[in-house]
Amino acid sequence: MLSYKTLITGSTGFLGKALKNRLINENHKIYESNSSIANLENLENLNLYKNIDFDFIYHTAAITHPGKKNSNNQLSQWIGNQLINTNIINFWYKYQPQAKFITFGSSCMYSQEQKMLEDNCLKGSPESQYYIYGITKRMLLEGLIAASFQEKMSYIFYIPTVFYGPNFRLDDGHFIYDLIRKIYAGKYFHKEVVLWGDGSQERDLLYIDDALNIISNTKFDNSVINLGSGNKLKIIEYAYMISKYLNYDFNLIKFDLSKQIGVKKRDLNLNKLNHSINNIKITNIEIGIKKTIDFFLNNQIEIEKN
Repeated sequence: MLSYKTLITGSTGFLGKALKNRLINENHKIYESNSSIANLENLENLNLYKNIDFDFIYHTAAITHPGKKNSNNQLSQWIGNQLINTNIINFWYKYQPQAKFITFGSSCMYSQEQKMLEDNCLKGSPESQYYIYGITKRMLLEGLIAASFQEKMSYIFYIPTVFYGPNFRLDDGHFIYDLIRKIYAGKYFHKEVVLWGDGSQERDLLYIDDALNIISNTKFDNSVINLGSGNKLKIIEYAYMISKYLNYDFNLIKFDLSKQIGVKKRDLNLNKLNHSINNIKITNIEIGIKKTIDFFLNNQIEIEKN
């Protein structure tokens, strides 16, 4: 017997799909919103679900463009994300105030002049490269705070590092997938790989199954929680790990110092998370990377055959 009724927005995305599979196994009846079903850019599309009494709303839908695409699509990000976020909060407020609203921000919300503590996520100016996306995530949080203050509605707002693992979209632009694609291409076409910057940029990754375990075990109400593994590595270290597994000569990797390298380091403070859950288990990074590469290789072969 199903115990919970749950709406997932962005249900065809990497996080949305993973949440859907996990929650089905945890006794949830899942309802979906994505670009094909109840598209959030039109509030009326959600009328499909207004008479269902949801226990949870997981809002993962967002319009984002990592890297160069981000700077070329700022207006579409602004309009699209404001529509998506305003419409889902409006739906929650009008028809589902009893539901717990669980959603996700971005580390680019933080100002580079502030420590990445949850209390600082609305202070200063968001990271300049992803300013528009960061601002829309701040506006999402402000909407949740207003709903909690005015209507006593309940939410959790996670600020995650980069999630990774199998079942990602092969064109996903996040750095770890870009590294896998580039180094694979270097091996496949017997050529040098050129990476932007000097390789010293530090990034944290959180394996998708670990993220879902944490989300399932956090019991906060009306809280902002940083979400990460706490195990930062340099880009050059990730590149070495991927090269080793793909049997690619790491010495063929070159670094282009003339290119944009982004933020040098993102250092989410995880004290609040670690104090709320005992003995958080984090997948070994080499094991997680291998599983991610294996998924890429299995699916890349199919693409090449086509």
